[in-house]
Amino acid sequence: MPSKNKIWPGIRIGAKGTTVTIYYRTGNFETIGTGWTAFTQQALTSEFVDYEFIVHDTSKKIQFKFYDTADFQISYYELIEPAVEAEV
Repeated sequence: MPSKNKIWPGIRIGAKGTTVTIYYRTGNFETIGTGWTAFTQQALTSEFVDYEFIVHDTSKKIQFKFYDTADFQISYYELIEPAVEAEV
């Protein structure tokens, strides 16, 4: 349903390492560095742990990136199922 707005609840990841910062954006997809919103830097552990980051934003598309200057590994990531808004 690419033509309908979705309410994006967030993302889940399994990660380990030192720290990771997750960014998301709901527009400006034609650029590389514009429009990103960062979650607070997440401290990690030496074992894989599940984390959940809440977005609660509305758009037709969403994009995520994982970044930090420290070492980290991600074992999985998944979008929390969005709710589809009715077309107005």
